[in-house]
Amino acid sequence: MRKFEDVNRAALYTSFLTVKGKMMFDAIVAKPKLAFQTKEDMEYWLDVAEGDAESLIKHLKKYSMRKNVKIEDISHVIKSFSIQTLGGIRDCEPEGHFFKELQDQVQMFESEEFKGCMETDVCAFVDPRTTANGVRILCTEESFETEEGVKVIND
Repeated sequence: MRKFEDVNRAALYTSFLTVKGKMMFDAIVAKPKLAFQTKEDMEYWLDVAEGDAESLIKHLKKYSMRKNVKIEDISHVIKSFSIQTLGGIRDCEPEGHFFKELQDQVQMFESEEFKGCMETDVCAFVDPRTTANGVRILCTEESFETEEGVKVIND
């Protein structure tokens, strides 16, 4: 998680393993731009295959008993979208960094928790696996607008 100390780092690709080291799930961990996040009170979003979400939540809760961690399913609010281009993205931020062309244009709103502070419910980043996968966007469906004639595929 130290990789998130880089202010431009928005996401990383990871795997969750059994105690014997076998891979159970792969996921993208994203850090949205929320108001007043500190190292002690950081919020992360996990982008996992829909069929794995429930099992992953059980797995994480099993190992977070004595930790100050809140694990919550927000898939009914936050959706995952992917924008792919032919040949990938050239001349942009490295894998896992905020995709500034989109992130700088998202709507900011006043935080419910911290009055007077602005935050967003959109996290747009270059796919952390490879730039050839394009851009991933985690947001509410209402936040994702497209031009007429553009087809959006919800991951």
